Amino acid sequence: EAPICGKQMLAEPAGSTPTYQIFEEYAADQASWLHDFTLAFEKMMRNGYDDKELTDGPDLHTGLDCDIQTTRGASINGCYIKDPIDTSATYMIASKFKKLANKVYQYNPQTGKFDFGAKTGADNQLWRKTKSGKQFINVLADKALTVEGSSNFNVQDFGSYFLLESTLNGRVVDCWLAKRARSSCRTWDLKNGPSQKFYLVEA
Repeated sequence: EAPICGKQMLAEPAGSTPTYQIFEEYAADQASWLHDFTLAFEKMMRNGYDDKELTDGPDLHTGLDCDIQTTRGASINGCYIKDPIDTSATYMIASKFKKLANKVYQYNPQTGKFDFGAKTGADNQLWRKTKSGKQFINVLADKALTVEGSSNFNVQDFGSYFLLESTLNGRVVDCWLAKRARSSCRTWDLKNGPSQKFYLVEA
């Protein structure tokens, strides 16, 4: 259904081509857009600016970690700020899913992904919680566990197991696909099945 709003009739100078028509022309002819953009950009660069005309914007990147992950053929960019780490304990993360028995959640240095592998206790299988309780940081990679772009989770603790609810989409981490070697977990609707249940093994 089309939005119920009129076209943008703003024109500068008054009486010239209205804004909506300029957008339509550029949409129909990208070469024309590129030509006009290049002219305007070159003019802007020639004009330059004085040092006092610009001020630094806010720092939005310090401490920001961005990983591009591929999940089921789609690239997902997950950015997060790593919370302070609780160094009092180190864990392995295991699953209640029988097809992942004797395996633990790990950072796979060969693929750069998080998946399940046979338990060895190596650094790539060790995790530390953050003080916020919302992130798990891998000891080897020094990166937060990230599933489909989400690195922050609401941990729903049920005693013998816990669920990881994504703060991005409200779904929970599901490791049904991880039964295949080098396959990553995903987020899925809550089914309360064993592939969505995890428990910690203290290292």
